[in-house]
Amino acid sequence: MKKYLLLFAVSFFLLPFVSNAQSVEPKLVYPDNLAIDSDLDGLTDIGETTRFKTDPKNPDSDADGWYDGTEVLAAGNPLDNTAPSATTTISTDTTTREVPWVWYLTRASGLIAFAFAWIVIFLGVAIRLPILSKILKPTYSLSVHHSLAFQTLFFSLLHGGSFLFDPYLKPSFADVFIPFWTDKLDPLSLSLGILALYGFIILVLTSWMKPMIPHRVWRVTHFLNIFVYVAVITHALLLGTDLANPLYRNIFISANIFLMGLILLNFALKLVGAFQKQQPTTTSTTPTP
Repeated sequence: MKKYLLLFAVSFFLLPFVSNAQSVEPKLVYPDNLAIDSDLDGLTDIGETTRFKTDPKNPDSDADGWYDGTEVLAAGNPLDNTAPSATTTISTDTTTREVPWVWYLTRASGLIAFAFAWIVIFLGVAIRLPILSKILKPTYSLSVHHSLAFQTLFFSLLHGGSFLFDPYLKPSFADVFIPFWTDKLDPLSLSLGILALYGFIILVLTSWMKPMIPHRVWRVTHFLNIFVYVAVITHALLLGTDLANPLYRNIFISANIFLMGLILLNFALKLVGAFQKQQPTTTSTTPTP
């Protein structure tokens, strides 16, 4: 199973690079369903032509010094050149333009963090569901659940930390780590991601300290995973540029509907079990002669 988890993680890490790959052959024709970002501005060609009406061959369609993808993230208009220019003009010459490695790192680490978080929640629920616990050994699932949680936290911190070095938005430490502080991106969607990060830190720390704290405290704190899960999904849907692609968005939504169904099933089984325990037990008594 470790091999499958490693393959899953590597696939998510390579996903943003594949979706933005450029070919040195200008006449190469890509399949219609492949997500291509020809000008490396953070928007797919399909999204530029059908949704944003920008030039898929020009990273700065309105020539105002901002990448089209950056303007979309900042809730701006990529076709309005009256917006304030960036401090550094972006070159449209594809032979001299720098590769946006920070942009790639932020997106890739975010995708890996979400994939690992999904697996962590899935294994946590699978331990408590009779059908899945027979397929996945609870002892092994619990071990992977704990170890993968630390890796999820690492990539979550990398996702937020790498955003600090974005050369176009140039966010401050407060923009990245204080909720509702920034004015460079949508405050609500970014703040949900920040709050989810803090919630996940609490979950990991209390799980690590479980032998040293009362079980009830750990149990109550662990209910934060519901808020963290919902906040991460909302954050990804509102700010995730990869999810503008219909294929990726449908996969993302389907995976979360499946996981949410398992979570609701787990709650339903707990309620049934609690109801059965509360039922009074009747004992038959034989009258004495």
